[in-house]
Amino acid sequence: MQTKVQVASIILNYNSFEDLFLCIEDLKKQKKINQSIIIVDNNSKKECRDNINKKIKVEKILKVKELEIKDYKVIDKKIILKNSNYIIWSKENGGYSQGNNIGLNLAEIISAETALIINPDVRIKDEFYLEKLHKELMKNEEALCAGSSIKDIDGRYQSPLIELRFWDEIMWPLEIIAALIGKKKSYIQKITTDEVIEVEKISGCCLLLKLEKNKKSDYLDNNLFLYCEESVLTSKIQTKKKKIIYIPYLEAYHMHKKTPKKKSLELFIKWCSSRQYYIQNYNNNSMLKKKMMYFSLELRKKFYKLLLKGAK
Repeated sequence: MQTKVQVASIILNYNSFEDLFLCIEDLKKQKKINQSIIIVDNNSKKECRDNINKKIKVEKILKVKELEIKDYKVIDKKIILKNSNYIIWSKENGGYSQGNNIGLNLAEIISAETALIINPDVRIKDEFYLEKLHKELMKNEEALCAGSSIKDIDGRYQSPLIELRFWDEIMWPLEIIAALIGKKKSYIQKITTDEVIEVEKISGCCLLLKLEKNKKSDYLDNNLFLYCEESVLTSKIQTKKKKIIYIPYLEAYHMHKKTPKKKSLELFIKWCSSRQYYIQNYNNNSMLKKKMMYFSLELRKKFYKLLLKGAK
């Protein structure tokens, strides 16, 4: 007899073979929770896909069903069972939002109560992490999203986050100067309690979303390839007049490696473009302020492009 899926754990993968299976091992160890693991591969290189297939089909690390998609949605619904794990091979790399939306579509089909979005390079040590996170979210009727404490490879907190305000967007040159003299501004909210609290924004590398009955999930925007997904998520949840909660007594670890300077500059430029999209479509400031923020980001992109030329 099939039991209800409490959590659909979605791992979006792109050329992260080793991290992917370390993440899967952590999820497999979770106790007191009924879980389906959904792997969405964002068109990784052939070598990575072959290695994943070897692990799954030869070494049998995880028993999965392979599914096909069309227009970013699962099409072969006849072979879907609630108590299964799945792998979906996307034919294009559509980025964070599109890839996770594919996983969310399947999570809805199997009628999961919640969906965990987790990056392959996130590690979970607590075997009851999912059970506790799910329980906290489900008992809070006003909350649609929950996150835990997240630490990076050096033990620094990465969540919860503080959304940029108007003057943060405009005064970025002063922030760069402050960073150069060792006074970099932090956008990580300091939490001094172990109680579950409401927060503005949490990290997108590991979060739990409540799947509302008979409603299509509308948490992520396919037009955003990379960056600012958390800001969009915050905006969408606020529009629904719902909450994001933070559970400080739970911990996950984001083992993201340091990015080389040249690559960092390229990513900063992409972040600026994503931020512009967010401001145009989701920011609730006045039209004048939005135009000022957009123009400020355009200047910021030009600045990073000049730095990028010097880094070559």
